[in-house]
Amino acid sequence: MKSINPALIQTRLAKWCSLQDRAISQAKKKLAAHEISEEERERILSFLLREKYLDDLRFAQSYVRSKFVYKQWGEVKIRHHLKALHVDGAFIDRACREELPEEANLERIEALTKKKAQQTSDPAKVLRFLLQRGFTYGPSYEAVKKWVK
Repeated sequence: MKSINPALIQTRLAKWCSLQDRAISQAKKKLAAHEISEEERERILSFLLREKYLDDLRFAQSYVRSKFVYKQWGEVKIRHHLKALHVDGAFIDRACREELPEEANLERIEALTKKKAQQTSDPAKVLRFLLQRGFTYGPSYEAVKKWVK
């Protein structure tokens, strides 16, 4: 890639980060694509952190909320994906604790189990579906016992 002025890169990254919450690792990957010195990369990254364009805790909270609500993922799958994005474990724990209340998690398991039970009567298939979605075994098994006959 051709060399671009570091100030322009900083402006573009700030705009990119302001569109939606981003992980620090995503910004580092984006910065690595540009032919600039390591000092410039660090300066741009510290600017983005200082000005709150990047915040891993905010990113983790947003990620947990969106994947639970829109994609209907469970905590296990969400945690796995956040770890793949190199988000700190403490931030993952805090985001899951704040954004995934136990009762909402159980309601989601019940709703998905009812929906899947209408499509198949095989309990193993329904349980496998819930586990692939990232829900824990215990509550998933109880829901399958209750709803799949």
